[in-house]
Amino acid sequence: MRIKFLLLIIAILLVLISGCGNPSFPENRSDIESSLADSPLSAICINTLRKTYITNSHADSFVQVDYPQIQTDQNDYKSINEEIAAMVPLFVVSTYGEDYHGLTLEMDYTVYTYMGKWISVVFEGIGNVQDTAHPTNILFSLNFDLVTGSRVALSDIFPIDSSTVQKLREAYSSDDYKAEWLQEIPDIQLLELLQNSDRLFGNTYSYFTSEGLYVSLQAPHAIGDHVEFRIPDFVI
Repeated sequence: MRIKFLLLIIAILLVLISGCGNPSFPENRSDIESSLADSPLSAICINTLRKTYITNSHADSFVQVDYPQIQTDQNDYKSINEEIAAMVPLFVVSTYGEDYHGLTLEMDYTVYTYMGKWISVVFEGIGNVQDTAHPTNILFSLNFDLVTGSRVALSDIFPIDSSTVQKLREAYSSDDYKAEWLQEIPDIQLLELLQNSDRLFGNTYSYFTSEGLYVSLQAPHAIGDHVEFRIPDFVI
């Protein structure tokens, strides 16, 4: 009986996974990636077409940012795809100004889905401006409601109050360098950072994975330029 149950579970998983391979795509399939939603028994398939934004239009500069375009047979994510594509050059200009020069910036992305309703696109990379002291590690994220197609901020989908601040402080043990750095930020300032998370383009971002809610805070270069904290027991 136990063996039959295990075989049934395996069969269900195979069916769910195989569903990611059947949508209609352009002939160039080398850029197509698939990801399975976090919970296998309520999974959805998200297929992404890798696109690249490249520009060397500014003096002594080279910018390359890879970004995803979502494709499935069942739903039209045109509005999400258009916003993702528009946000990439906007982020560059917002971060470095319209007349930047001597910039080298390369970024890649990771796509996460949560409960078949939310999707997070997390961009990470390194930016370096000539004559600056050091390169900068960069992270920004975009969260979308897959049902409405709308971009959402942390405060739109998660209650932010003093308990959220406390959970953030408990994300790491007290002797961890991340926790030590976080202790230097007063509660009222940390609450404001969380409330303004995902406001383009600021110092705080959030994203959702199967492991929980992540919050990314801008940090000193000595500890990586940005620090991520996981809140595992959040409820939407």
